[in-house]
Amino acid sequence: MAVDTIARALALKGKEVTTTKVYGIERNIANNSDTSWDRTDDAVGLIANATHDGTEVQNDFDNLYPWSHMKTVNYDPTEKMITATIGDSNFKFDGSNGQVMTIVPEFYFTYWADDTKEHWQISEHAIEGFTKVPGFMLGRYPSAKTTDNKLMSASGMFPEVLKTITSFRNDSKAVGADFGQMDWRYFAVQLLYLVEYADYNSQVKLGNGYTKLRISNEDKALVAETNVNRIIIATANANNFKVGQTISVGTNATWNWNVAKNRLITSITDYSEGDITGKAINFDGDPVNIAVDNVVWSTGQKSGECDVLGMKSGCVANDGKSAVIYRGLENIFGNVWQFVDGINIKDYVAYVCYNPENYAVDKFDGDYKAVGYVNANKEGWGKTLGHDANHPLVTLTTDVGGSSSNYLSDYYYTNLGNRIVRVGGYWNDGAKAGLWYWACFVGSGYTAYHIGSRL
Repeated sequence: MAVDTIARALALKGKEVTTTKVYGIERNIANNSDTSWDRTDDAVGLIANATHDGTEVQNDFDNLYPWSHMKTVNYDPTEKMITATIGDSNFKFDGSNGQVMTIVPEFYFTYWADDTKEHWQISEHAIEGFTKVPGFMLGRYPSAKTTDNKLMSASGMFPEVLKTITSFRNDSKAVGADFGQMDWRYFAVQLLYLVEYADYNSQVKLGNGYTKLRISNEDKALVAETNVNRIIIATANANNFKVGQTISVGTNATWNWNVAKNRLITSITDYSEGDITGKAINFDGDPVNIAVDNVVWSTGQKSGECDVLGMKSGCVANDGKSAVIYRGLENIFGNVWQFVDGINIKDYVAYVCYNPENYAVDKFDGDYKAVGYVNANKEGWGKTLGHDANHPLVTLTTDVGGSSSNYLSDYYYTNLGNRIVRVGGYWNDGAKAGLWYWACFVGSGYTAYHIGSRL
């Protein structure tokens, strides 16, 4: 069905809009297992590539609104002002000039379906039947903790973990007025990506991200040593680690960093003494004591690997052991799971709140409204998304049965009862991870070493 976008243009900000560009995608509803969409409207013929090695690639959306206006800035929460924009001489990635946030400008969108096809469309200006997404900012990086125990979005920091969704909410709000943790606005980022790349498979388009980093109880110390910055493990196991990545060392098991926490691998060298051969994983920081059977494991990776890409999307290496970025949002999937606030699930039905002042766990009334569809009631590879005209952005998985290379191409976890929501996956999730990788199976008190948040 053709859309006369000019005829439907409305007045905006006191100025009549006589024409506006509309960028759209469409796909067959029935019997369509492919991850890709077809471009429509003013998106026809456009090319969108992301770098997989840091080199320049063609992306026509770099110069098109709203994508062109997604910019990383330094923001002062106390003064409530932008202090610098990426490219300015005083801009800093490291947080010394304020929180490092990425602006997502306001835009308008619509979703509609006919007997055969479903459609998404994005416009800069108001059009009859389109819904406005107000502009907002998201942390360029997952939230980290400063030395004075405040949350920070900045380069060179390790993601904060082991907090409940409520703790992250409170700590995020404490950053400053109008701050919180990532919420329903995540769906706006999904939509911008989908219309730009016209494909659900974000790992194929953007890169694998931190999704293939080693974590195994088999990676045990072969040698006991005192006051050292290394751990000796079997050669075959050590070959799964990468110089520059973050590791921790625990006593006898992974998910334990009692020996060494968040250390960077400085080198991996051969080791041979007596009847023991293997490799030494050398790391930075204070020396530690290593006991036989201590375990080395990958943990949340330090932020900032994609700083060299600026506002470009993609990765510097597509090996599953490197960060991925989408238009100023580093590790939007992979590395650590990220809570999505304002969404509670009860017996497979999502309840959504759009008022951050009223976000609360295990709440299913008041400002929390049920969406008009039921989520998938079993785990598996995502196949279809739900749609509700009253919640047009909120599209969660309603059916499974796909794979890593078709339909949604990402995995979905679920369970009966009261559940909270997280998205994206962590450093060892492999092909399951991506922009449509949801975990909706734990309760509100859950914490873990691989779950974080984003301002």
